[in-house]
Amino acid sequence: MAVPTLRGLDLSKPMLVLAPHLQYPLRNGADLLVDRSAVAMSHHIPRIDLVGEQEHRTYAKGLCIAREPFQNKMRGPAAAAIRTALFRTNYLMERFVTSSYRRRIRSLLRSSAYGSVWYSFAEIASELRAEPGALNFEAAWTHNDQVKWFRTLQHSTQNPFRKWVAWQSGQWYREQAARISDLTHVYVTEADRQGHTDAFGPHPSLVMPIGTDVLDPS
Repeated sequence: MAVPTLRGLDLSKPMLVLAPHLQYPLRNGADLLVDRSAVAMSHHIPRIDLVGEQEHRTYAKGLCIAREPFQNKMRGPAAAAIRTALFRTNYLMERFVTSSYRRRIRSLLRSSAYGSVWYSFAEIASELRAEPGALNFEAAWTHNDQVKWFRTLQHSTQNPFRKWVAWQSGQWYREQAARISDLTHVYVTEADRQGHTDAFGPHPSLVMPIGTDVLDPS
């Protein structure tokens, strides 16, 4: 069942994109998808502020008009896994969301300048967003069918600790689903969207396949 996706998106205001995994130079699929989507959408919005792991970039009319590096470093895999076990949270959230990243974006999230906030990974949205409903439009790239992805990780490893971390991460994601149910979920495949719908029910969503250049808001 399709649910309206872009209601409330204000194209007259800047957009904030939070992607604490994103590293320059661009290397992997998630980083490329988020950065290139921001470049493409900047043709339709006054500006886009994209905050990656260690760099804040501003895009306008398809061009990077400002770059500001800052001190931050995502956690390593082992540290993220241990924190997931200790705090019973989620591996991706623990890997990417650091205290220094929180400090960097705190004032940005409180700013009234932005018409929308886009998060990279739904786990990031659940952890970083302000009060649900504080903005007219928020979206999250999922990059995967997260429920299926963590289940696959759980069953593909023979390491008991890794198996438990994958299980715990999936459980946390399920428990947080209600907190992000009002976000527009952005999927790269229709299969990913259907998997999430089967698990949690109808929700605002759209599919932006890898290679899509422009999001048409019409």
